[in-house]
Amino acid sequence: MRPALPNRSPQLAPPGAGLPVVELFFARTLFSTRRTFTSNAAAERIIADQGAVIAHLATHCRADLVAQRVLIDRLPGLEDSSRFWSIAMTPDHLRIVNLRICGNDPNADGG
Repeated sequence: MRPALPNRSPQLAPPGAGLPVVELFFARTLFSTRRTFTSNAAAERIIADQGAVIAHLATHCRADLVAQRVLIDRLPGLEDSSRFWSIAMTPDHLRIVNLRICGNDPNADGG
Protein backbone atom coordinates (compact mmCIF):
# COMPACT_ATOMS: atom_id res chain seq x y z
CA MET A 1 0.00 0.00 0.00
CA ARG A 2 1.36 3.41 -1.01
CA PRO A 3 0.11 6.79 0.20
CA ALA A 4 -1.13 8.85 -2.72
CA LEU A 5 0.46 12.14 -3.58
CA PRO A 6 -1.76 15.12 -2.68
CA ASN A 7 -3.89 16.46 -5.56
CA ARG A 8 -2.81 13.67 -7.89
CA SER A 9 -4.99 10.80 -9.01
CA PRO A 10 -3.51 7.69 -10.58
CA GLN A 11 -4.66 6.59 -14.03
CA LEU A 12 -7.15 3.79 -13.33
CA ALA A 13 -9.92 2.11 -15.29
CA PRO A 14 -13.25 3.96 -14.98
CA PRO A 15 -15.82 2.82 -12.38
CA GLY A 16 -17.94 -0.01 -13.71
CA ALA A 17 -15.28 -1.20 -16.15
CA GLY A 18 -15.56 -4.62 -14.52
CA LEU A 19 -13.18 -7.47 -13.90
CA PRO A 20 -11.10 -9.38 -16.41
CA VAL A 21 -13.21 -12.16 -17.99
CA VAL A 22 -11.46 -15.03 -16.20
CA GLU A 23 -11.75 -13.34 -12.79
CA LEU A 24 -15.41 -12.54 -13.39
CA PHE A 25 -16.13 -16.18 -14.30
CA PHE A 26 -14.47 -17.48 -11.12
CA ALA A 27 -16.07 -14.78 -8.95
CA ARG A 28 -19.55 -15.61 -10.24
CA THR A 29 -18.93 -19.35 -9.87
CA LEU A 30 -17.64 -19.02 -6.30
CA PHE A 31 -20.42 -16.62 -5.31
CA SER A 32 -23.10 -18.88 -6.78
CA THR A 33 -21.66 -21.97 -5.12
CA ARG A 34 -21.33 -20.29 -1.74
CA ARG A 35 -24.84 -18.85 -2.01
CA THR A 36 -26.23 -22.32 -2.76
CA PHE A 37 -24.74 -23.74 0.44
CA THR A 38 -25.30 -20.74 2.75
CA SER A 39 -28.63 -20.06 4.44
CA ASN A 40 -30.06 -16.55 4.54
CA ALA A 41 -29.48 -16.43 8.29
CA ALA A 42 -25.83 -17.46 7.89
CA ALA A 43 -25.31 -14.91 5.10
CA GLU A 44 -26.80 -12.17 7.28
CA ARG A 45 -24.47 -13.16 10.15
CA ILE A 46 -21.43 -13.09 7.85
CA ILE A 47 -22.36 -9.64 6.52
CA ALA A 48 -23.07 -8.31 10.03
CA ASP A 49 -19.77 -9.70 11.37
CA GLN A 50 -17.76 -8.19 8.53
CA GLY A 51 -19.61 -4.89 8.92
CA ALA A 52 -18.68 -4.84 12.60
CA VAL A 53 -15.01 -5.43 11.75
CA ILE A 54 -15.04 -2.60 9.18
CA ALA A 55 -16.79 -0.24 11.62
CA HIS A 56 -14.28 -1.09 14.36
CA LEU A 57 -11.31 -0.48 12.06
CA ALA A 58 -12.77 2.78 10.74
CA THR A 59 -13.60 4.18 14.17
CA HIS A 60 -10.22 3.25 15.64
CA CYS A 61 -8.17 4.88 12.90
CA ARG A 62 -6.39 8.18 13.42
CA ALA A 63 -8.69 11.03 12.35
CA ASP A 64 -6.10 12.48 9.98
CA LEU A 65 -5.95 9.20 8.04
CA VAL A 66 -9.69 8.55 7.59
CA ALA A 67 -10.04 10.83 4.55
CA GLN A 68 -6.60 10.18 3.06
CA ARG A 69 -6.86 8.31 -0.24
CA VAL A 70 -4.37 5.49 -0.69
CA LEU A 71 -3.45 3.56 -3.83
CA ILE A 72 -3.29 -0.19 -3.18
CA ASP A 73 -1.96 -2.96 -5.39
CA ARG A 74 -4.51 -4.72 -7.57
CA LEU A 75 -6.11 -7.74 -5.88
CA PRO A 76 -8.01 -10.51 -7.68
CA GLY A 77 -11.72 -9.68 -7.72
CA LEU A 78 -11.18 -5.94 -7.17
CA GLU A 79 -12.02 -3.51 -9.96
CA ASP A 80 -9.17 -1.22 -10.92
CA SER A 81 -11.22 1.88 -10.03
CA SER A 82 -11.57 0.63 -6.45
CA ARG A 83 -7.85 0.83 -5.69
CA PHE A 84 -7.60 4.53 -4.79
CA TRP A 85 -9.90 5.15 -1.84
CA SER A 86 -9.90 6.43 1.70
CA ILE A 87 -11.16 4.57 4.75
CA ALA A 88 -14.19 6.88 4.80
CA MET A 89 -15.10 6.02 1.19
CA THR A 90 -15.09 2.25 1.67
CA PRO A 91 -18.20 1.74 3.88
CA ASP A 92 -20.25 3.97 1.58
CA HIS A 93 -19.16 1.95 -1.44
CA LEU A 94 -20.08 -1.31 0.31
CA ARG A 95 -23.51 0.14 1.12
CA ILE A 96 -24.08 1.06 -2.53
CA VAL A 97 -22.91 -2.34 -3.80
CA ASN A 98 -25.05 -4.21 -1.26
CA LEU A 99 -28.13 -2.21 -2.28
CA ARG A 100 -27.49 -3.02 -5.94
CA ILE A 101 -26.94 -6.72 -5.21
CA CYS A 102 -30.23 -6.80 -3.31
CA GLY A 103 -32.00 -4.88 -6.08
CA ASN A 104 -32.96 -2.04 -3.72
CA ASP A 105 -31.00 0.84 -5.23
CA PRO A 106 -33.29 3.39 -6.87
CA ASN A 107 -30.23 5.01 -8.50
CA ALA A 108 -29.02 1.81 -10.17
CA ASP A 109 -28.77 2.18 -13.91
CA GLY A 110 -28.92 -1.54 -14.58
CA GLY A 111 -25.18 -1.73 -15.24
